[in-house]
Amino acid sequence: SLNPGISSRKALTIVIGEGIDNQTVTYAKGMKVAVSAIPVPTGPDYKFAGFYSDPELQNKLEGEIVMDDNMTIYTKWEEEVVNPPLDSAEHFAYIIGYPTEDGSKLVRPEASITREEVATIFYRLLKDETRDSLFTDENSFSDVAKDRWSNKAISTMAKGGYITGYPDGTFKPSDEITRAVDVTIATRFYNVTSDSAVASSTLTDIDNHWAKANINYAVEKGWINGYGDGTFMPDRSITRAETMKIINSILGRKVTEEGLIEDAERWDDNSKGAWYYYDVIEATNPHTFERAEGDATEKWTAITA
Repeated sequence: SLNPGISSRKALTIVIGEGIDNQTVTYAKGMKVAVSAIPVPTGPDYKFAGFYSDPELQNKLEGEIVMDDNMTIYTKWEEEVVNPPLDSAEHFAYIIGYPTEDGSKLVRPEASITREEVATIFYRLLKDETRDSLFTDENSFSDVAKDRWSNKAISTMAKGGYITGYPDGTFKPSDEITRAVDVTIATRFYNVTSDSAVASSTLTDIDNHWAKANINYAVEKGWINGYGDGTFMPDRSITRAETMKIINSILGRKVTEEGLIEDAERWDDNSKGAWYYYDVIEATNPHTFERAEGDATEKWTAITA
């Protein structure tokens, strides 16, 4: 061999699952490798159940393997129900409109939304017991003072690990939040990290993005989509309507015209032909509802305080 260093190492290919890229680890030729020491991929919604020598998952690997040659092994997964600590039972309004001098009702669905506004929305959506257990008004961000209106939300969400700041110690609360960051916060409630094993999507502009796994997970769940040209634009500011779509999808909040009641709040800048029309109504109206078994859509019964 012209390069003996290449042949002296053997590749262990780990097949994770359909739609998920394989992982490869190299070891010295002849090395004994403990199965328990092989890197275990993380799969949100699933629990790792062992490595197997065959794709039919009949022969479980235990003890040691010897890397005399390149080897392929297979992972087994068991479904694990993830119960995010978000309140899906009480459908209160988590987005409010804007006051105007001429009396028009505006909600600005296509406007951007800030980092502190998103942190506050998710803080309010936490289940009471989760919020109470995490509650704090202390944080390490140099630009989030105790008297800032969003401090308790930011501090509590940071303590829970749902939001993070920047390497310089700031949070930049009033900055517009990007599509990638918004999606990442949402997926953290499902234990998704940048290292999670997640099926790939057809999006063309996220391959080298730090939030690739989070974005692919959200797309797979149907929380958010790419654009018509196949891109996702992860670093573009997310809109209020896009944020509502994600949250409604996570919480299973969905209404159509047939499920609305007469006194539901409508908005002058929420066009009925817009893709987000019903998501905006769902997010801005506190309501009680009924839902037939097996039906994803709601039938509202009352507008609440």
